[in-house]
Amino acid sequence: MASNKPLQIAMLAPIEPYRSGVAKHSTQVALELNKRDDIALTVYSFKRLYPALLFPGTDDKDSASKAPEKLNCQFTLDTINPLSWFAVIKQLKSNNTNLVIIPAWTFFVAPCLGYIAKQCRNHGIEVITIVHNAFDHEAGGIKNALMRYQLNKSKSF
Repeated sequence: MASNKPLQIAMLAPIEPYRSGVAKHSTQVALELNKRDDIALTVYSFKRLYPALLFPGTDDKDSASKAPEKLNCQFTLDTINPLSWFAVIKQLKSNNTNLVIIPAWTFFVAPCLGYIAKQCRNHGIEVITIVHNAFDHEAGGIKNALMRYQLNKSKSF
């Protein structure tokens, strides 16, 4: 007998109110997935995506925008605080997550998302990556290595 239990999917991505094409795309993908009755979606977005040093005098969030109320979204990830990575991994396991969807777009987030993807795979959780940029626009040795690190942790693209 087939189970009527919804597929537990998590998306780890910046969503609105973050400013970027990746955030807008991730928000739309999440909204579309959320329409399905056979999916239980949780979005884990960022409480801090980039340190203030990378955004001097401005903000990486659009003050005129907000996260869609229809989404089950937690702003808990912090790209430079591994404790937040461990907390998300723990939640993914306790929620019996079947699938994690992550974007790839810049080397800066690759250690965070790559580590979480690796832990997911180690615990039998499938990882799919939506590739926006396989390598940074100004790619170089360490940037390429970090992007490869993240990309190598996915099963599908």
